[in-house]
Amino acid sequence: MATEMGVSTVRFAYNYPKLDVDLSHPRYVLDQNRCILCTRCVRVCAELEGAHVWEVTSRGIHSRIVGDLNQKWGDAKGCTSCGKCVQACPTGALAEKGWAVEEMVKKNDNISSLVSQERSPGMKKVKVATVWLDGCSGCHMSLLDMDAAIISLAQKIELVYGPLVDAQEFPEDVDVTLVEGAVSSQDDSTSSRRFASARGCSSLWGIARSPGNVPAMRNFYPRATAAAAGVRRRRASKQNHTDGWRARAAETGSPVA
Repeated sequence: MATEMGVSTVRFAYNYPKLDVDLSHPRYVLDQNRCILCTRCVRVCAELEGAHVWEVTSRGIHSRIVGDLNQKWGDAKGCTSCGKCVQACPTGALAEKGWAVEEMVKKNDNISSLVSQERSPGMKKVKVATVWLDGCSGCHMSLLDMDAAIISLAQKIELVYGPLVDAQEFPEDVDVTLVEGAVSSQDDSTSSRRFASARGCSSLWGIARSPGNVPAMRNFYPRATAAAAGVRRRRASKQNHTDGWRARAAETGSPVA
């Protein structure tokens, strides 16, 4: 608004201390004195470019926009020099060298186009989907057991489908699909065929992929025998529960139906 109204100087004394201007980047400049901490640069860098360079440090009057753990902008290895943060900055705190802030008129078309822009080639992440069929889910648990190493992995891949994310439909633009577990039902068979026909490559994951693990143990018995064994186990479990209840009732002197 100040730029549109032609306000380029302030004649009143600053309540905030004068801050340094970062000129270390070859193309852009960071003027902390103009920053209002709107965090647009933080969001556009993280959500659109995926570089996660900018962040807010400290609190109150000492709050600052910093890059890559308080490094100079020119030393930030994660910066792709895409310029999205410069276009998103409303005050000129992030500006392009060689242009006065008054000359950098921000147009709504430029801001809106940021959403449709693709990420820089070095920041495109591999889209990964994980599928859990019939099994122990040990492979997915081992993924979580990576602890701090999962942070560096998250910078290279984007998990778009699986038990660990809230996605109801299998995306079409998946690059890699990891399938865990055995096919033990018609639904598993249908799902595995759909995943195999999707774009990208698929890989079987874990011990259940070949021998079938625990779910495959029933393959050694005829279906009728397995069904009859299941009925007997349910009846035995119900009888044991009833006998235990009767024994407890006899000990407490309660009437038994």
